[in-house]
Amino acid sequence: MQRVKGFAAAAALLIAAALAPLAGGVAGTVMLVVAAPCRIDLVQGWNFISLCSESDNKTVSSILAGVDYRYVMAWNESAQEFDIYSPRAASNPFDSFEFNQSYFVYAFAPASIYVGRNRTGDLNISLSQGWSGPSYPYEFGTNISNYFNATAFRYLMKWNATSQEFMIYSPRAASNPFTKISPTEGQLIYGYPPSGYLLQYNRTALNSS
Repeated sequence: MQRVKGFAAAAALLIAAALAPLAGGVAGTVMLVVAAPCRIDLVQGWNFISLCSESDNKTVSSILAGVDYRYVMAWNESAQEFDIYSPRAASNPFDSFEFNQSYFVYAFAPASIYVGRNRTGDLNISLSQGWSGPSYPYEFGTNISNYFNATAFRYLMKWNATSQEFMIYSPRAASNPFTKISPTEGQLIYGYPPSGYLLQYNRTALNSS
């Protein structure tokens, strides 16, 4: 499985630092504390993801460094269609990941990417009428009903990377194919108020549910 080059290089430096005291024949103990990054595992094919921690550099080339990929797609709320980024294109409609956005990534091979180390607090994302592609911004999972306002939202779709198709959640359905969202998963939400609405995330409430 591939990994981001920067993360591998950092790990090598840490190992070297740990062994350095022993090189001169001096015995000792080295304590290393490294914050766990947000890890996103990609399968071969389409992946629908969101960032579960903040990164100082959110350019596509930085986030997907070391990944053999062909396309990145972001949902355009105004046009109600996907904008498509390609590393082979002369120009692209976007060149960075936004923290409040979900993205499709087409990978040629399985890979893992590591994103930032800054956890997110409470977050409100303004959504428009129709389909929106907001992120799920936390490193823990939760029940969708905890943030999904059934009076404002009609559907929530997640991607099944194994079957390469969408699964649909509805608060009006007798049963649903899923009821939880996990870290790094992307989502598409359909809302119908004409004036728009807020998707409200509360870290404490979601993490304790």
